[in-house]
Amino acid sequence: SIKDMRLKSLQNQLNPHFLFNILQTINWKAKIGKQEDISRITEALGKILRYTLREQELLVPLEKELEITRSYISIQQYRYADRLIVCVDVPERWKAAPIPPMCLQNLVENAIKHAMENMLEPCTITIGTKQQGEDLLLFVEDNGPGIDEDALPKAAEQGGGVGLTNIRQRVQLLLGEPYGLTLYNTGTGTRAELLLPGGLERARSK
Repeated sequence: SIKDMRLKSLQNQLNPHFLFNILQTINWKAKIGKQEDISRITEALGKILRYTLREQELLVPLEKELEITRSYISIQQYRYADRLIVCVDVPERWKAAPIPPMCLQNLVENAIKHAMENMLEPCTITIGTKQQGEDLLLFVEDNGPGIDEDALPKAAEQGGGVGLTNIRQRVQLLLGEPYGLTLYNTGTGTRAELLLPGGLERARSK
């Protein structure tokens, strides 16, 4: 019923405030105790939560997604320190390219999980771009052990996991062909490529 939907909506509105209030308390205690690292981690996590819980758009500008991904990376660098090196090279001209929320963050998270956690030496993750006609090829590449060649067909079909499957399905549903996710072994690591329209107007024309 409409009443039930309204109650559910009101209940969902309470959840973010509950989480933010807890994070603010942790941040306050960290600052009092001069725990600057914990304070920064809490602030970065709060920014990510606010984005995931409040972002209602199906597509966001790449600039906004990059900002949240940097917050996620900053948290991971506190955890892994010198073992994790992330290079971001995304020219200003691509800042308006449309991308589903949390897609880039998920690709970076996937690289950390499958590359760095299986390495003893430092892991370098590169976020970069290439122009492909009027479209944008956004990639996340690591120097890890790479995808097992036997697993590539399954990874190519299913997206390599729940998170990557979710990315592939959202991109294709929202943007259509030929946009989507490609995953492959470079010989020196794994590379995930996300083909996106070069700008929002181009996406709307599809």
